[in-house]
Amino acid sequence: LNIDFFDVDQEIENKTKQSIKDIFEKKGEIFFRKLEEKVTLAILKKNQGVISLGGGAFLNRNIQKEVLENHLSVWLKWDDITLIKRIKNSKKRPVVTKLNEDELKKLIKSILSKTKIALLLLLLEETLILELFKYAPLPFSAK
Repeated sequence: LNIDFFDVDQEIENKTKQSIKDIFEKKGEIFFRKLEEKVTLAILKKNQGVISLGGGAFLNRNIQKEVLENHLSVWLKWDDITLIKRIKNSKKRPVVTKLNEDELKKLIKSILSKTKIALLLLLLEETLILELFKYAPLPFSAK
């Protein structure tokens, strides 16, 4: 398909020469969210392809508006147990590093309640995803 792939968190790390975790620790979440908005909107407005947003990006009204008005929004919805396993010990998600399992569940429900307006929601089991990637490598080149 020759579709470009953009990971907003990776673009932020490249631009700042810092990890997301370091940005959160040194400058705080408010600074990060403003930077995330600026970088995300710039990517959305000038690029076509698959754009991976960070976990909290879609909660930003400006990002949400741009995505819903001008792009196709695709979501992979995981069950709570799978999500918690995937993010619990991640060093790339500073918002969740200090949360216990109950707090993580509450955060997940809060985010998912706001994503019901996404245009396309894919309900997939983890094993299906693994099988898809096993037989069908990603059809785009990472930038």
